Amino acid sequence: GTSDITVVLKDNGGTNNYPGLDVSEFDTSESFQFTIDVLAINDPPLFDQTKSQSFIDLEEVLQSDIITLHVPLTKSGKYPTINLVNDKFLKKLKSDVILINTSRGEVIDEQALICFKKRNPESKLILDVWRNEPNINIELLQQAFIGTPHIAGYSYDAKIRATKILFDSLQKFLKTNFNYPNFLNKDITSFVPNISEPDYSIESIISQYWNILGDNISFSQYASLADNERSTFYDSLRKNYPIRYEYGSGIIDTNKQNESSVFNNKARSNLRKLGFKFKNV
Repeated sequence: GTSDITVVLKDNGGTNNYPGLDVSEFDTSESFQFTIDVLAINDPPLFDQTKSQSFIDLEEVLQSDIITLHVPLTKSGKYPTINLVNDKFLKKLKSDVILINTSRGEVIDEQALICFKKRNPESKLILDVWRNEPNINIELLQQAFIGTPHIAGYSYDAKIRATKILFDSLQKFLKTNFNYPNFLNKDITSFVPNISEPDYSIESIISQYWNILGDNISFSQYASLADNERSTFYDSLRKNYPIRYEYGSGIIDTNKQNESSVFNNKARSNLRKLGFKFKNV
């Protein structure tokens, strides 16, 4: 059935350069509640540089409802992240925590995470990265609520931004002054949503634009493969990944029939928080 809440976390671009944790809480008082209040960010290297009081001790962070990891893989230094999520770390989490990892697989002790999930079946694991890719842990895949093949950064928009960084660097090196072309076709990212369940219209719109569950690695298919075929299958999911546009590129084309009943000010506000725009509005 349809869940009572859709939670979408978007990296703000600031924490990926440092070992840190983004942690958020959410309110489920309504059938759809997008507002997510950032409770705490734990980022020791950045704290050492800035001494900002906005950073919170890890012990406090671990009591949050949602924990999402945005860290590089470091094996030495003052703050190594390898096996950051270990048995000691996991014992401090809530039993129904939502744990998201889109950083590096080696940040998590996978066997410890499997044991945690079995002890806490209400927890939700959302994993995009794995140890030993492309030979991933099949038992952990089975335990994941969402398990994807390292494609969090595979959006069309991200590829354009990465290409522009290379373009700008090359321009600087060659001392040229070419214009960077516009690769984003607004006609492609504009869509008219089909609304059949008004109570869950926003969740439905998000899923129609891009259904993340469609990115799931099929456990049954993966498990049916021989060991030497699994890595090839995993790699094929990445190589053949379809074009995906970020919410910020989405343009919702409304019409008079659903304009007033579905897209009221609150619905518009929630969708805009995700990055969506409205055509001719």
